[in-house]
Amino acid sequence: MPLLRTNDTVRVSNVRSLQITPDYRPPETYQGDVAKRVNPHLDEYTHVIIVDKDMEVPDDFFHLPERYPDAEIITPKVIPGTPIYRAWETLTYGIRLSRMRLRGSAVIYSTGFLRSVGGYPLAESPDTWLFKRAKKIVQVPMKAYHKENLSVRHSIQTQIRSGKARAEMNEPVSRVVAHSLFRLRPVVLITYLLYRRRARK
Repeated sequence: MPLLRTNDTVRVSNVRSLQITPDYRPPETYQGDVAKRVNPHLDEYTHVIIVDKDMEVPDDFFHLPERYPDAEIITPKVIPGTPIYRAWETLTYGIRLSRMRLRGSAVIYSTGFLRSVGGYPLAESPDTWLFKRAKKIVQVPMKAYHKENLSVRHSIQTQIRSGKARAEMNEPVSRVVAHSLFRLRPVVLITYLLYRRRARK
């Protein structure tokens, strides 16, 4: 199956999937772009497939809703597209107790699940927000490749978003400190502390 254009429909038996490739420009946000394109159509589709521009997914990825019709979230194993990032994730995530990592850059949501939580959220980290509320999550033995931009600026931006999201979800300080230390991401902790302090005022 070829890669579908944005908002095209996949029809496999009784499955109707809406594919979204996020495309936005600041001041619009990632979550704002996805929410406005997904939430009005939750009753028209059974699943929402989100694939970011910098992702490469196998053709079989688009058939997963048919294979796992009862799953609320379906995710492949996302692999960094560059050897440097791949080695980094292997080293830093190897210490995690949980091996499941939901990545919103390549993910499938049941629209029934999205309706039950009020639609695609405008949270700072919508994929993590949804992951914490789902009960039926399937991580399939399938690899998707994330061709992430390698730059200091990009790294700082993602750390800031991660810190804000962790503050928004009230993650324990100890967990954020451990993440920042083991993954060498100090900006996450700094941003987290700033937003927690701001929330208390």
